[in-house]
Amino acid sequence: NRHELTYANGKLRESYRIACGNFHGETTLWYPDGGVLSKTNNLNGEREGAYEYHEIDQVVTSRGNYEAGKRNGRWQGFHDNGKPYSVGHYLAGESDSTWSYFYDNGKPSSVSFYRGDVRNGVSTYYAPNGQPLLEKTFYNDDMVSYRPLNPDGTPQCDWVKFTGTATIDIKYPDGSAAWHE
Repeated sequence: NRHELTYANGKLRESYRIACGNFHGETTLWYPDGGVLSKTNNLNGEREGAYEYHEIDQVVTSRGNYEAGKRNGRWQGFHDNGKPYSVGHYLAGESDSTWSYFYDNGKPSSVSFYRGDVRNGVSTYYAPNGQPLLEKTFYNDDMVSYRPLNPDGTPQCDWVKFTGTATIDIKYPDGSAAWHE
């Protein structure tokens, strides 16, 4: 049976089908003005297949796929201007690949490798103009070392061990602050 719920203004709020007590088939949610909030498919009560989430202005803010109720395959997040915010892959609901993050101008902000939903290996961080600033090494999502980068991406020094109490300050060649944490 298909179920449809409406807002007080008469416009659809939700449309879904229940089979054997579970969501089954396409489920769509709408904003009060009639714009789509999200679309997903369900199989035996679990999300399955393509998924999209929209802001109220109808800009898609995330897109991906589900398998057996878990995020799987390529997922993308988007800024309000429609440019990518993040791109990566999930495997059985966990981040499991190189994930790239972007500023709203389209330039990279960071690139990190995830396995089993935790960062492992070298992550690179960038300035809004795309200039490389810093590399950090992670082990099981804990930062263990870092090193600042020259504008051409070459290291300024050897890896610095991170003890958890250090302050990281990276400066541009003109001396202005580029990174602080």
